[in-house]
Amino acid sequence: MLARLEAIRSEAGEGINVNEGYRPYGFNIASYLGDCAGAKDMRECVKEKSMHVSGKSVDMKRSARLLRATKNLQARSGGGVGIGPTVIHVDTRKRIANWFYR
Repeated sequence: MLARLEAIRSEAGEGINVNEGYRPYGFNIASYLGDCAGAKDMRECVKEKSMHVSGKSVDMKRSARLLRATKNLQARSGGGVGIGPTVIHVDTRKRIANWFYR
């Protein structure tokens, strides 16, 4: 994960402000509970296999340069990228995955 962050930082030419990295399992479950209110299957809704639990993902403060560098890295080496209004999620999965946060 650190090698990915360094590649992003180096290409973007700016520092990275990490909002979240590793999350303990219990904290990870609790962080999704608001999104899962009223869900028929709570286990399905809660992201039990979050990359944060294994320390293989980071959420960072979004900037145009960091987003461009993150997408360039993803094109070269795969990984997941989630984009929100103020955050970029990047992880180390092998396949390419993209999503948006509201």
